[in-house]
Amino acid sequence: MAVTDETESRDSLVAYARESFDFLATHAGRAPKVDDGNLGTTLVYVVGSITVEVDFDWRDRVFMVLLCRTVNGRRPPGYYMHEGRRVRTILDLALADSPDPRHQAVAARLYSTVRQTGTKAMRPLIDLYATELRAIVDRCSRHH
Repeated sequence: MAVTDETESRDSLVAYARESFDFLATHAGRAPKVDDGNLGTTLVYVVGSITVEVDFDWRDRVFMVLLCRTVNGRRPPGYYMHEGRRVRTILDLALADSPDPRHQAVAARLYSTVRQTGTKAMRPLIDLYATELRAIVDRCSRHH
């Protein structure tokens, strides 16, 4: 069945992302906070000192995942900077800057896919980001 209603498309994509990133809710111990607006929807997972934002930009029809520093047990205020410190970075960039070759390989996979835009590209992006982030979280969990 073709999706003809943009709201239905948004709802189904957000539901799919919630399901795909459910492992973060498990680590956080609670469901994500959902910030929903006309221009975008963000699923916010506060997991200790790190906050993960799963972000849909409906205007530009792009999907991304941001890693954030948790500030006072909450999602950081501002956008990329807070009190002179960087508090957010796009997952792809964080991985590309890592000295770990495994992280750099993940960044290369994400870069090759992230060039795609539009709601049709979002589902494959959700799959890729969720798979890669789950592997990183699992690897970190084993080492701590």
